[in-house]
Amino acid sequence: MKVTSKYTQGIGERIRFVRKRADLDQMEFAKRLEVSRQSVSGYETERLMPSGKILELISDQFEINPWWLLYGAGEAEAGYEGTTSGTRMTYPFPKKEELTPVQHSLIEYIKSDKEAAMQLARLLWNKALR
Repeated sequence: MKVTSKYTQGIGERIRFVRKRADLDQMEFAKRLEVSRQSVSGYETERLMPSGKILELISDQFEINPWWLLYGAGEAEAGYEGTTSGTRMTYPFPKKEELTPVQHSLIEYIKSDKEAAMQLARLLWNKALR
């Protein structure tokens, strides 16, 4: 039985993508994360949801956008187009015309500053995992 929500659906596929991109088998990946191979298998099949600590390790060690890793939003990393299968967030974003001028300005600012975008993603991620 999958333990992911409609928001995190596909996280197993994203974790598998990160592992394969690093050219690691499940045992090697597990050692890097200090978990068992069975845990990695559970994450990839979505029978287990990785803890915030594990998600942070994956994000930091493999230079992955935490927002993409958890929710499938944005790019996995700079220069990577899309996700492994086109998976996107499943909850609706407001349309551009539905945004207030302040919201639109904030989005444009975040898009223009990668460091600010990463800080915001980490802040939202940490709040979501509490």
